[in-house]
Amino acid sequence: MWKRIELHNHTIESDGTMTVQELVRYLELQGIHAFSLTDHNTVSGFPGLTMACDSQASPMEYINGFELTSYYGHLLCQNVSAYIPWDDIDKDFADSLFQRVHEAGGLAGPAHPFSLPFPFSNGMRWSMNIHDYHLIDFIEVINNAHPMSPDNQEAILWWESLVFSVTASVRFPAWTYTVRSPWTAFIPPASRWRNKRRLFPFPSSWIMGSVPAPPASPGDRCLTGNETGPD
Repeated sequence: MWKRIELHNHTIESDGTMTVQELVRYLELQGIHAFSLTDHNTVSGFPGLTMACDSQASPMEYINGFELTSYYGHLLCQNVSAYIPWDDIDKDFADSLFQRVHEAGGLAGPAHPFSLPFPFSNGMRWSMNIHDYHLIDFIEVINNAHPMSPDNQEAILWWESLVFSVTASVRFPAWTYTVRSPWTAFIPPASRWRNKRRLFPFPSSWIMGSVPAPPASPGDRCLTGNETGPD
C-alpha cells in the first residue's frame, strides 16, 4: 500500500507563507492523505488544526509536531502534544533531546542533516553528537529545498550506514534513486520501529510521495517528498 504523507510543513506561525487552513487546503489539493505540522520552535498552530482538517471534503489525518531549530541543527519532533524545552541544549550530547521527545510519546529525527554549514546557512547542518544511535527514529533524507547532491545524497548514505551497522553481514543490493517531483522524505532506521504510538501503519517506511514503481528491495523502502514551506 502506498500512501502520500507529508511530515515537514511550515505555516505563518513560523517562516511559512500559508495559514494553517491554507496549508490543509493546499495539501488536500496535492493528494496528500496525512500530514504533520512542524513549524520552527512553536506549537501555536495546533489549536486550529482540528477545525481545518475536519472542514475539508474528506477529513485529513494529521499529527502534531514542531521543528526544534537550533544553531547546531534542526530536529523534527513528531506526535507531540506540547512544546518541548531545549534551552539547555548541549552540542556534545544530543541524546537528551531525543529522550525528551520519546518521554512525551513522540518520535524524533534530524532534518536536512547535510545542509550547507556556516556561513551559508547557520544552524541548518546537523552538528550535534549522538552517542546512542538507537535513539534516532528517522532521518529526513530528501528535502526539495536542498540539492540532491551533495545534501540529500549524503543524508541517504548516512541512513544506509546506520542500517548496515545493525544488520551485520547482511548486504543489500545497490539502490538507484530517481527523484521526480520530490516530496520530503524520511526513512526510519530498520532497528528503531517503536511500537508504542506508531504514527502510521507502515512496516518499514514512511511514504511522502508518489514514485513510478515500488522498489524491489530492500523492504520496499523508497521515499520521496516536497516540503510546503521553507526549511
